[in-house]
Amino acid sequence: MFNRPQGSGYEDLIEIIRKVRRRWRMRLALRGAAIVIALGFLAFAVSSFGMDVFRYSDWSVTLFRVFAYLAMVGLAARFLILLPLFRRVTDEQVALYIEEYNPELQQAVISAVEAGADDERKSDILVSPKLIESLVGSAVEQCESMDHGRGIEHRRLQKASGALALFAAVGMVAVVLGPSFLRHGGSLLLRPWRSAQAANPYSITVEPGHIGVARGADQMVEARLGGFDSDRVEVAVKTGDNEDWQRWPMTFDEVTGEYGFLLFDLQEPTHYFVEASGVRSDIWRIDVSDLPFVDKIDIELFFPKYTGLEPR
Repeated sequence: MFNRPQGSGYEDLIEIIRKVRRRWRMRLALRGAAIVIALGFLAFAVSSFGMDVFRYSDWSVTLFRVFAYLAMVGLAARFLILLPLFRRVTDEQVALYIEEYNPELQQAVISAVEAGADDERKSDILVSPKLIESLVGSAVEQCESMDHGRGIEHRRLQKASGALALFAAVGMVAVVLGPSFLRHGGSLLLRPWRSAQAANPYSITVEPGHIGVARGADQMVEARLGGFDSDRVEVAVKTGDNEDWQRWPMTFDEVTGEYGFLLFDLQEPTHYFVEASGVRSDIWRIDVSDLPFVDKIDIELFFPKYTGLEPR
């Protein structure tokens, strides 16, 4: 039976093959990282845009967070774990890869690897150890002339590293100088513990908020939009035990820049909120009670009697 040679020549050849395999895996990992960054940024941008379209509502933030996280996990698993780390590559395949890069080797590497490898099919074949040693030595010598195979992946490693740096730089520039929704979306995606309301750049400030009024009184509701404009601003009102919200458009005051609506003759506790372009304010309450108030004032004027005396 043929035994694998233990000489330094074969060990040197296997070490060269291992280095080429490591550099090949490194190149795949760098290329995979570049793909993950590029496609991950695309998923990041789509999620940020989607949250902005739906005005950072709770359900949209949750949905696009899940989408972005699943996309990143899937991309990382595909291009950073499964492809470079778990793809099995034999010594023979690496030898063919080396010869493909340098056709002048003329199958010297693959022949040396196959001759030096244990193979049960060779158990009945007598191979001269000197011939194997010569074959392996020739292959090692030719690989050494190629700087031990370092040049095989050199240019491809440079391209993969350049692509990785380029995509990372473009992503950072886009976040800093791009549309504001990328920054707001990034704040929510990179900090999943942050609530949508805390990071929402759009807001509606409503006055008077919670308040108590006398029964039958009128109350002005005023609203100011923050971070956006809208052609239509509505106030939604629900009174007493009524489950339905009634909506009315609010009027815009060009002087104050606020929207207003007057609620007439409040007889029951009333809930209200303001909504515009998908952005909704908090729900506020107006309590109604029978408070004492002045309904009528009678004024009696008293004039002193004229005596004809002039004051000194």
